[in-house]
Amino acid sequence: MKRTKHDAVFSDLVRIRTLECERCHFGYPDFPDIRDKSFQNSHYVSRGVASLRFFPGNCFALCGSCHFEVGRDPGEHYKFVFGQLGEVLFDELMQKKQTFCRRRKADMEELYQHYKAEFKRLVALRDGGANGRIEFIGYD
Repeated sequence: MKRTKHDAVFSDLVRIRTLECERCHFGYPDFPDIRDKSFQNSHYVSRGVASLRFFPGNCFALCGSCHFEVGRDPGEHYKFVFGQLGEVLFDELMQKKQTFCRRRKADMEELYQHYKAEFKRLVALRDGGANGRIEFIGYD
């Protein structure tokens, strides 16, 4: 599946919201100035599922090693995601997976502009000294 500008800005948001691997907690404090290829956006449910491709609760910032580990072990991936979300949010994620989603070109441009503005907001917060996890507003 081709990676688009929409995927790129969304991936940046997932990574800047924590600035660390959410599994092993290895830090990437210089992101986005220094873009380390080992700092990755990991989808729990494949990005081929349209309803979850750009959904913040389906994505986690992982280092390359942790991404590889959860990618090869579905049980470990489930355990990690369930531990991050808890039962209620995990169940919501699985329900959202069943939701039909079709986006027109105009919707995709709106999604892109929304996530681009959210990224700019999080960068400003980080530049202002904000630490820890900063949530971003998902696009519906």
